Amino acid sequence: MIALTLLASALIGVQAQATDGPADRSRPATLVHMSISSTDFPTEPFAAGIEGDATIRYVVGPNGRVSDCYVERTTGSEVYGAFACELWYMRARFRPARDAAGRPTSETRHQVHVWRFDREDETFPPEVIVVTVPRCLSPSNVSAADLRCRRGPPRTR
Repeated sequence: MIALTLLASALIGVQAQATDGPADRSRPATLVHMSISSTDFPTEPFAAGIEGDATIRYVVGPNGRVSDCYVERTTGSEVYGAFACELWYMRARFRPARDAAGRPTSETRHQVHVWRFDREDETFPPEVIVVTVPRCLSPSNVSAADLRCRRGPPRTR
């Protein structure tokens, strides 16, 4: 009986050694910084009162920067796709993905952006980036050049 226990223990130990190798150190890229606000609304569709969305695909490189951004789909205006890519190129910073050996590597990601004028009748999943423009910034009440709310009628001299 003791011999069987020792043999079983030895076999388990050999099996554990065979499966124990270098630890898998892979991990996905992690977003470290990205800033988007209600002023990040493309001027042309904003001035025309056009809402829209864009689905983009981009690569996070080993340096943590976005490259190779492609527009997969847009609605409202094609400007939204190019604008979304520009935001990611300029503002997004990632901790890069790591391969099994722990080396920085590239990773392809997808992102949905939605541009809306302030409405309370619509909800989106948390992974969707929604840029909502306050009611005071409706196209009829805003200077498209600086996207500041006007208070009252324009001043005249």
